[in-house]
Amino acid sequence: MDYPTSGTGAPSLSWSVTNVARVHVYDGVGAFDSTKKSGSTNPCPQKNNTGPTCTAAAGQYVYTLDAYNSSNQLILHRTLTLTITPA
Repeated sequence: MDYPTSGTGAPSLSWSVTNVARVHVYDGVGAFDSTKKSGSTNPCPQKNNTGPTCTAAAGQYVYTLDAYNSSNQLILHRTLTLTITPA
């Protein structure tokens, strides 16, 4: 399944976390990984995608945000699922 990676019809993932020591945002397939406390991306489960479209198999792709305090304890865990359905 192909979909645009920007503009109309493109999925968007954004996050912003305050009052934490560190953040890890990642997907389950190794295509996205960030340690920024805030940011956004147009998710594509395809590794190393740089084109104007994303080609990904139909299915569910989980994106996870974990935030840690100064003692390195997990204090926030959130997930978001991108569901791609056949056209």
